[in-house]
Amino acid sequence: MMIGSHILEMYPTLVEDFWEFHQQLANYSRGLPRWMISSAYEMRDRLLANPKAWNRMAQQHSDCSKHGIDDADWDEFSGTRYIRAHQDLMRTHKTSPPA
Repeated sequence: MMIGSHILEMYPTLVEDFWEFHQQLANYSRGLPRWMISSAYEMRDRLLANPKAWNRMAQQHSDCSKHGIDDADWDEFSGTRYIRAHQDLMRTHKTSPPA
């Protein structure tokens, strides 16, 4: 897994939530209000909140500055060197996860 295995421990319904969200894309594109498709918005809210929580946890448990060629290929919290490099870049430039 590219982003580490701990995300599925923290958020075991990630895949199911993604596909359920995908099924609601037409409703989002129509601009239907929250009160009309509240369950779809709740799904979207989970898909936004849970990865943010994982990102905070991964930053606490993984040294994302170690993404060089001599560093580990994979980390159970942050995943691949590419993901660690991305997280390090976001941290260095003080960019928030939603950005």
